[in-house]
Amino acid sequence: MRKFSFQTFFLTLSIVVSLLLSYILIFDNNALLSRFSSNPETAQVNIQIDSNNKVSDYYQLANVKLAEIIYPTNVIISEGDNAYLLNDYSGLHSLASSLSQKRISLVEKIVVPPEEKYIELISQERVEFEFSTALPFELVDNFIKNESEETEFEFNRIIFPKNEKNTAYLLNTFEQVYMKAKLPEGNTTDDYFKIARVSKGKWIVAERYNLSNGNHVYLPLKNMTVPSQLYTLNLVPETNVIDSLFGNVRSWRSVSTNEDSSSGTIMYYNSNMELQINPFAQMLGINYKNTNQFEAKTYRQRIEQSYSQMRQFEYWKNGIRIGTQSNGTTIVYQRYLDGYPTFSSSTVNHYASSRVYFRGGNLTTSITRLALPMVYLEAHVADQSREYELMSVDELTYELNMAGYSVSDFTNVVIGYEWQDNMSEFQKVNFVPKWFFEINNVYYSIDQIRDGELEALGNISDSRHYFTRR
Repeated sequence: MRKFSFQTFFLTLSIVVSLLLSYILIFDNNALLSRFSSNPETAQVNIQIDSNNKVSDYYQLANVKLAEIIYPTNVIISEGDNAYLLNDYSGLHSLASSLSQKRISLVEKIVVPPEEKYIELISQERVEFEFSTALPFELVDNFIKNESEETEFEFNRIIFPKNEKNTAYLLNTFEQVYMKAKLPEGNTTDDYFKIARVSKGKWIVAERYNLSNGNHVYLPLKNMTVPSQLYTLNLVPETNVIDSLFGNVRSWRSVSTNEDSSSGTIMYYNSNMELQINPFAQMLGINYKNTNQFEAKTYRQRIEQSYSQMRQFEYWKNGIRIGTQSNGTTIVYQRYLDGYPTFSSSTVNHYASSRVYFRGGNLTTSITRLALPMVYLEAHVADQSREYELMSVDELTYELNMAGYSVSDFTNVVIGYEWQDNMSEFQKVNFVPKWFFEINNVYYSIDQIRDGELEALGNISDSRHYFTRR
């Protein structure tokens, strides 16, 4: 009888313990285990992540292609004595589509022309594609075939001259060098002029201004009208990011501060990586711990590697380009809207771009961090748009001179959309078109320059400059 009672007690106890552990593991482990933590604000919990098919089906990645990342951002047409900005994104798309269908072929070596030849090259009658920054030609194989002996060359413009029917030039205006290319049989530069003239009603007369980095920019002589844009917003669910990184593998969760705090950060991590999510700012960061590779890589390889990481978490479907802020340690993926880059105001988080950080600059492949916003656009509220008249070049340069600067102080000048900070708890966002100026890898609106933000930050010396029209 004693033997039977002992076995029964032991079996019963085992069943109770098993049921209790199952409950803790499956149903309520966070709440129960946090009671035993000495500091509930830094509680660490081992959790099981389960995928949610319904959520995943609703929230779809943008699946942006590499060819879209290195797409042209502007077109300049020069006819007669005038240069024009093609202020029409559909026209730009038509020209780019024609080039992708009839790729040009690089046939010669890199040329360093004398100054007179270079000025003649960039001033002749032509159709010109402009890219956001200098790009390795090996990545642009949707536009270019390489039949030369060169293995490395970066360009930021493609020129189709009117007087050389079967020739194109890949131009690096930062270093003022070029490579010559030939058009495919049956295709001439006249084809590009014909496509550009379809949008001739939207051409805007412009003049060329030199920038501080050797590049140049075309600015409109007359005022441009660009509409504001209102969109509803959507947020990427935490579970989507967690599933992408950890799948169904256990990961540790910790809260750096009280979850009710506006600065709270939630972290998930394992031995290889750490995911940081700020649910109040809707920003996330991924830190990679195993970054011990120090093999030298080219700029092309760093773009490919960073692109493969970024596209796994990017939900923005309105256009993305490599940013001009990209450098040896950081690759910036700028969010675009209707062909214009977007920028965050000084009071808004970096919702306008994703950033991939490398260890050690140019001599390593190790990605140490990926930082990107969790907000993206959903529905366009077209009837809430209104027209904004942007400054002409004379008005713009006058404002710069009054603030103590000139166009040549900057590394880029563009029209872009600024994220307004009144987002109603991430329910909507209003984009306002403005002029933006880049210096030290940061963009500032004309309003910020007028308000003295550059001078306060010391980004340009206190010496006063005077602009020169070229």
